[in-house]
Amino acid sequence: MLAVIVPIVAGAAATIFLLLGYALALAEDLELLGHALVGAGWIAAGVALVGALAGGLGLLGAASRSRAAEAGEADGAGELASAREAWRTALAERGMVPFLVAQANAGCGGAAAVPGAPV
Repeated sequence: MLAVIVPIVAGAAATIFLLLGYALALAEDLELLGHALVGAGWIAAGVALVGALAGGLGLLGAASRSRAAEAGEADGAGELASAREAWRTALAERGMVPFLVAQANAGCGGAAAVPGAPV
């Protein structure tokens, strides 16, 4: 979670600091403050870059662990596929088809009973 928040906040801060810093550097009275804000902006941009790289490396690590876990479960793939197909069939027969038939009947103004629907 921190790998998501840090680059976003640091990037926003870098943008604001750099814009304000370069704008204030143009004014002769606030030139010192402008240079300080530019320095802070570049530091915040570096933090955002490091945070984004760390988050990307974490994402790659999680993906590689997931891929290794999938390779280890190859022996139960037949059972998994048949269970998934049985679940999809039951979902269609008991959930989607009665709902769609009821919606079609309601749209036509008919009050026909839906087979398998609770009363």
